[in-house]
This record gives sequence, C-alpha cells and structure tokens, in this order.
Amino acid sequence: MKIVWSHRNTNCSLCKENIDKKIQRLDDTVRKGDKIRRLHYHPDCYVKHIRDWVEKHPYQRVTSNGGRPSLGLSVDESRQRQRLLANLNSLMAYYFPKNAPPLLNIQGDISSLTADDLKKFQNFTKRRERIVKSLEPLGGLPESHGGKPEATRRRIEHTSFVS
Repeated sequence: MKIVWSHRNTNCSLCKENIDKKIQRLDDTVRKGDKIRRLHYHPDCYVKHIRDWVEKHPYQRVTSNGGRPSLGLSVDESRQRQRLLANLNSLMAYYFPKNAPPLLNIQGDISSLTADDLKKFQNFTKRRERIVKSLEPLGGLPESHGGKPEATRRRIEHTSFVS
C-alpha cells in the first residue's frame, strides 16, 4: 500500500466514487492466483473502512492451544523444578548411558538380578522416587520422563484479535 498523487481519474474501490486527477489516493495490489488486481482508495474511505472493521471485530481474550503452556510457578519454584529435572536427567544418564552398555540391566524379571544389580536397582528406584515426590508440588513429572500428559499442561490465557 502506498500514497500517490492521482495522475488519472479512477474509481474508489470502497465507495465507488470518482477519484479526480491531482488528488492523493491510496494504491494497493492484491494477487489471487495468477491474477493481479489494483485497488485505489480515497484516504478517508480507507480510514473509515478500517475503523468499521475494528468495530465489527472487537478485541477479545482467547485461550491459546499453541506453544508450551506455563506452569504458573514463581521464579524460585521454577529454579527448583529445573534443578530437580537436572538431577533426574543425570541419574538416568548414569544408570542408562546412551553410548555405552547400561549400568543397570533390568531386562526381564527382578528376581533374576544378581545381588549387586539388585542393590543398584534399589538405589536407583529410591533416588528416582525421591526426585519424583519432590516434583509433585512443582508441576509433576514431565511426559518425557513417564509422567501423565495432563500433569504439566495448564491452559493459559492471552490476548489477541478474533476474526
């Protein structure tokens, strides 16, 4: 959209009245598929059109479904949650490394574990449960760690225009 001095007589695309030569007008180009359509407006008509549109489409609060939802935690609670998740990640990385055989091999039944493996397993579960219990008041265990999907989801409100 640009403001130009009219060099020929044209019709306004909104009010359909004539725009005389040597008068300011707004020019716009709209493309639909392969066709290009040039639109011309009186500046006052265009401002009136925009104001009418804003009145027809009032400002409304909407609930967002996009993006990661906020847990609504304070700064200290958020830091504590991040620290606990880091501890949980390091615990998982220690017992189940990605590029090496796992320190804790729990394939099959627990009764088939050796005494050493059983002790490691008990230590792992105790530490994991302590972290999970500490995470409960801070939004729960994330879905990526086996938590319930709705445990960390809270709908947040933000503002936008609804058309």
